[in-house]
Amino acid sequence: RYLSRKMATEKKEEPMDWGKVAENFESGARFSKLFAMHCIEMLQIPAVLKNHRILDVAAGTGSFALTLASNCTSVTDSSILATDLSPVMVEIMRLKSSTDIPAAIRPSISFAVMDAQKLEVPSDSVSHLACVFGIMFFPDRIQSLREMHRVLKPGGSAAVTSWQSLNTMGLLQDIAIA
Repeated sequence: RYLSRKMATEKKEEPMDWGKVAENFESGARFSKLFAMHCIEMLQIPAVLKNHRILDVAAGTGSFALTLASNCTSVTDSSILATDLSPVMVEIMRLKSSTDIPAAIRPSISFAVMDAQKLEVPSDSVSHLACVFGIMFFPDRIQSLREMHRVLKPGGSAAVTSWQSLNTMGLLQDIAIA
């Protein structure tokens, strides 16, 4: 079933409890990691990070941020921030980072509970942004897209992935509106 434009922007009375979903989220980790790798390639993020500010929006259990960090060979004056609305998802990312990321890279990655519709990130501060399979769950996609655009530096790049069931034309309209 496709989400209508109205459904994508309606405020839900009872938001999904992502904390309950988090523990089973790892069952799709291999699939998510594959898409994370494609996003890293598409964004042309090098293994040697220098002066990069990377934001992972609606990170879930961290497939994009952790895959990126685990593939880094060097980090200079750079940071990776992985955000999610669910404190449980953020805690899972933190725990995974202690084993999945090389010790030398760990100080460059941070995690925060954050709403994609109100990113607590300075404007024009992010060089690369990814939102891997999160946008279709946002109550207000247009506001989330505006926030992603706001935090991107001029010339910055973003990769946003979605399941096929998201109304593609509706998403393109939302991008144009934002």
